[in-house]
Amino acid sequence: MTDSTNIPEISDLSREVRERESKRGGRFVRYMLLALGTNVMLWGMALTYLKIAPVTYTSEWSLILPGAGAGSTINLDNVGQASSNVSSPYSGSTVDPKVNYKTIAESKAVLKIAAEQLDLPIEEFGKPRIKLIDQTAVLNFSVTGFNPEQARDKSQALYNAFEEQLDKLRANEEKQRAQSLKATLGSAKEKLREAQQALATYEAKSGLTSTDQFKELALNIEQLRKQQVEVVAEHQKANKQLLQLSGNLGVSPQQAADAFVLQADSIFQQNLKDYAESSTTLEIYLSKWGPNHPKVVKEVARQTAAHNALLRRSQLLVGRELDGKGLQLLNLPSAGNRANLFQDLVSVQAQQRGLGGQAESLDKQIVQLETRLNRQVGKAATLQNLQLNLQVAQAVFSSTLAKTDVSKTDVFASYPLVQVLVEPSLPDEPTSPKGKFVLAGAFLGSVLITTGLVLLWTRETIYRRVTLKNV
Repeated sequence: MTDSTNIPEISDLSREVRERESKRGGRFVRYMLLALGTNVMLWGMALTYLKIAPVTYTSEWSLILPGAGAGSTINLDNVGQASSNVSSPYSGSTVDPKVNYKTIAESKAVLKIAAEQLDLPIEEFGKPRIKLIDQTAVLNFSVTGFNPEQARDKSQALYNAFEEQLDKLRANEEKQRAQSLKATLGSAKEKLREAQQALATYEAKSGLTSTDQFKELALNIEQLRKQQVEVVAEHQKANKQLLQLSGNLGVSPQQAADAFVLQADSIFQQNLKDYAESSTTLEIYLSKWGPNHPKVVKEVARQTAAHNALLRRSQLLVGRELDGKGLQLLNLPSAGNRANLFQDLVSVQAQQRGLGGQAESLDKQIVQLETRLNRQVGKAATLQNLQLNLQVAQAVFSSTLAKTDVSKTDVFASYPLVQVLVEPSLPDEPTSPKGKFVLAGAFLGSVLITTGLVLLWTRETIYRRVTLKNV
């Protein structure tokens, strides 16, 4: 009984094994079909891409920005200075001109200009690839086209459009700067005109046209003071001589001058002669006769008449009457030392009076000039300030005018000069599609897909065997 029971069980097991083997063969076929279909689809897509993908060529070229700046300075003698400096584009740490130029080259305005040069829509022209190389001033450009000539032409058009855009930006900057400088120049010109008008008005009002006049006036006062010191010294010297001569003669300088006046008068001299003769005759008569003698009385009358005539004449000539002692002192001999001393006395007195008058005149002139100088001190200061304002206005105007001309050469201040480092190339081979890379990718994909499916089939087979063995 036992045997009859075991025989069916073995028969069922064999049938199950055959069914599993049949299923495993079916799974293998399915995996093979899946692998084949996947590879066919992958290779079909790759070949289709190679067939229908547009062929593109890439033209490469490079630009470089100079690293050094430039500058110029103009010195205007007695006017001022004007300078123009183009600093290095890399002198600042916050702005990199390469980034600015990359943005400009990628801008729609530049791409539009370049596309118009080739009669292409801006969408068809495309956008260039720009790579900035660190630690250098180089910008690398890559421009694609459907053929080598188009790629090169698009590169050249892009460069031309880039330069044209830079020229526009520079011209616009120069225009704005010129407007600003024009306004500044107009303001400087107006200030110069106002300074000139203020100076001219003040010169006409004050009568002072130059500070040199003030300096000359001060110099004249100083010269007059020196001259006054010399004249005062000479006057003191003449005073000492006058006192010495007066002491030697026993007469005053005025008496000596009166003596010369009386001596020069013929009437006075005749009266003096009559008086002298009458006095001599009277002495002779008195030695013989008494005072009542007729001749003595007559001679006394003659002497008295001559004396009265002398007094009247002296009163007329010197302004005062002279007594007998005065007449005796002023009785000058025609020659001799006393006459010479009298002459020296009169000469020294005249010199002394002249020097005194000269000293007084100099003192008056000094006072007048000092008063005039004091009045002109404020005027000279105001005039000097106005002249200084005019000089400053002239310097500012001239410097601004020179800067206006110099700034026209400063066209690379904000947009530095750019040069072509590498000319646009004419590509020999297309950059896309690259058949070798596509086929290699397809092959690698096939290997990966096939390997994956094989591993998956092997894993499932091993799993089923283990399961069957456990059963």
